Amino acid sequence: MEQQTNKAEQNILLGFAFLFFGVINPGFAKTTPPALDNLSTPTLSESPTTILRKQIPSVKNPYKFSNNPKQILARIGTETVTEEDVQKFASTLPPELKNLPKEDLYPTLIKQIAAEKAVLQQARKEGLAQEADIKAEIKAAQEKAEHEVLLQRFFTLKMQPYVSAEAIQSYYQNHYAQHSQEKEVHLRQIIVQTFDIAQTVIQKLQQGDNFSKLAAIYSLDRSTGPNKGGDIGWFTRSELSTPLQETAFSLKNMQYNNQPVQTNYGWVVIQKLEEREQTPPPLAEVKKAIRQQIMTEKVDEIYDKMLNQIQYIDYEK
Repeated sequence: MEQQTNKAEQNILLGFAFLFFGVINPGFAKTTPPALDNLSTPTLSESPTTILRKQIPSVKNPYKFSNNPKQILARIGTETVTEEDVQKFASTLPPELKNLPKEDLYPTLIKQIAAEKAVLQQARKEGLAQEADIKAEIKAAQEKAEHEVLLQRFFTLKMQPYVSAEAIQSYYQNHYAQHSQEKEVHLRQIIVQTFDIAQTVIQKLQQGDNFSKLAAIYSLDRSTGPNKGGDIGWFTRSELSTPLQETAFSLKNMQYNNQPVQTNYGWVVIQKLEEREQTPPPLAEVKKAIRQQIMTEKVDEIYDKMLNQIQYIDYEK
């Protein structure tokens, strides 16, 4: 029973891939794989358990796959589908699909590729490739593809020295590790509508009432007042609204302000719970962001350099 369930799960993934991820290869997306003809698209009201119980049939596998990329898996007239064709298509799929065993994934992909090649052969037989408007579309598509490949390769080569492991480490040291660290404060707050209500809250605190309980009763911030006792988390100075900055960073731990602070969203009483210094995030955590930032900066530099070489024609002179 467990084996049948796993097979059903895999077929559902395959179905979703071709029904919803067809954007990976628009040509393939236009044709439902023969192996999935009976796959109905689940509605949002259906649970995964309900979907699995539909007992989607398994794809039969008549193939014996090898590691030979030239192995022929299907023939369509004068064309073939090789293991290399299937490998390339499989590499474009989401991880949960591409990691399926060949025996489960490849039969469906083979039928997809073969079906498209058969349609293309028929289209050529009917002379569509010779029509003027289609020729123009093909030429435009080829030019666009050429431009994209050249630009991608150009920038990839230019970026290599700047996104090496050494370059990323250096960027991290200069912008993260050695950067002066800001202090952060952990705060609670009570927001009220008027100065008088804020004064009442402060008086109750001075009489020994609990800050969290008062936040639950009085605070206009219902996202933190009732459930979190007014706890709003950690803030650097720049992350706080201007009226609160000086007050928050002048308080001692567990101290609250004795005078209400007016902000754009009401009168505020805050309590400082604790203080700390920010520590730099691990390199592994920010490596991807650093790489992206370096590439953005260098691409801009390259474009600026190229633009400076352009000679513009001023027809008004």
